[in-house]
Order: sequence, then structure tokens, then C-alpha cells
Amino acid sequence: MRVILVVLGLCWVIPPVYAVSFDCTKAASTVEKKICSDSLLGKLDDALSANFQTMLAANIGSGAKKDLKATQKKWLQERNRCQSNQCLADSYKKRIDEICDYPVISGVYPDCHSAEEVVVDLGGLNQNESVSQVGKAATASIESPKKLVANNLEKVKQLKLSEKFSNSVIYVNYLGQWVDYMPVLQWVGLLFDNKKIESIQSISAGSYPGISIKRPGRPAIGVLFRIEGKEAYIYALVTGDEVHLVETAADHSQMAIFVKSLTSADAMD
Repeated sequence: MRVILVVLGLCWVIPPVYAVSFDCTKAASTVEKKICSDSLLGKLDDALSANFQTMLAANIGSGAKKDLKATQKKWLQERNRCQSNQCLADSYKKRIDEICDYPVISGVYPDCHSAEEVVVDLGGLNQNESVSQVGKAATASIESPKKLVANNLEKVKQLKLSEKFSNSVIYVNYLGQWVDYMPVLQWVGLLFDNKKIESIQSISAGSYPGISIKRPGRPAIGVLFRIEGKEAYIYALVTGDEVHLVETAADHSQMAIFVKSLTSADAMD
């Protein structure tokens, strides 16, 4: 059974990022492009998708689940006839609220989002602010200074990282969006500048290379990466002899923050 990933002892502020239930890089229709270019629509799309999956997982009975799928298909056809962002927003709000009206036969009633909650959560964001603009803001907020102190180069070399790993760039999935974070060597070099890290070691598990750090009075913790070409993706968190795979969107978001926090002593408080 997969161990649930929990990163403790860190403080951070999570900037708002709005993803959608489909890949915006592959958006083809006019409606999809509108959703991907509007923060409100993106957030509404997320909430509807979450509500839909939540209700399908709940015990509402086979008949209700069949109806839920059928009405969702019909709603998508209606949504795709919208010509304006306002039409799309109204359509989403109505569907978000009605999708959780199915009675639960047994068990705890699922925690559904309401359309009002989604709008309130957006706070002061302009509804016309694009997902890409918000994504850029999020990227800037998690990037460390792009520098590698010269006196750390020798320390990095002593770790004897593989050439493939050393030449890679770290990519993180931050709240649903893939972010080009920073080169591996630059990241490792910044770890040596963190005075709260007692020691740094190179680790590996099979074909997955990584880095382990040790803080005074705390057990060592490591991060393994999956290398694809010159791209390094977080694969797992290592604590002691246990390897916790990073699989869900929540796991990836937590690890994005964790990897960034290691370069800042303040973020580790």
C-alpha cells in the first residue's frame, strides 16, 4: 500500500494557481481555450471535476451513478454551445451546485464545493487574468535566486553525482502545473548555502538518483528523481529505509514546496 506523503516542519505560503480538468497545452476548441485563459473558469472547471469524481466515489447507488454520467455528458454538450465567458461561468456554477444533490445511501456525505465558495476563494483576482499569468507568478514565487556560489562547486563535485543527473533540470508539478524549477547542480549548490543543513549525500535506488540531507537532531531525508533526457522529475521521498512514491497531485505540490524549502533556512523553520 502506498504510504501517504506528509512533509512536516515547514512553513510556506501557497500562491493561487488555477488548473483545469484537461491539458491546456492541448486545448483545441474555442470553449477550451476560453477556460484556459480565464482564472475563474479554470477554477470552476476544477471544482466541477472534483465534485463529479467525489460523487462517483460515494455510495449513491448504481442508478444514480449512471444518471450522473449521463447528465454530465449532456451538460458538456450544452457548455460547448456557450459563446461567451459569462455563459460558461453561469453554466459551470449551476452544474457545480446540482452535481452534489444526489442522496447518499450510506457512509459520510462527500465534501462538495459550492459555486459560491469557488468565487470567494478567488479573492481579488481579476476574472480576466489568464492561467498562464497566474502560473508565471507562482513560478516566480518558488524560484530560488539563480546563482551557484563558486566555493560550493568543489563540494558539489565531491558528491559524485552521475553525469546524467548533474546535467538535468528539475521540473516540479506545482498545484497542477509543471514548472521548470532550476538546474540540478544549481539546486544542490544552494543546499550547501543552507546553514540548517548539517550534511548532504548522494543517494540512489535502482535507476533513480537523488540527494539526502541531514539536519541536527532530525533523521536524514532524501529526494529521488526520475530522469527523462535532461529533465529530472521528483520520484519519491526517502525517510530511513522507506521509499514513499510521489504519485498524486497533492504529493507533487507538497514536494515542489519541500524541494524549494531546502534552499532557504527561513523556510525550514
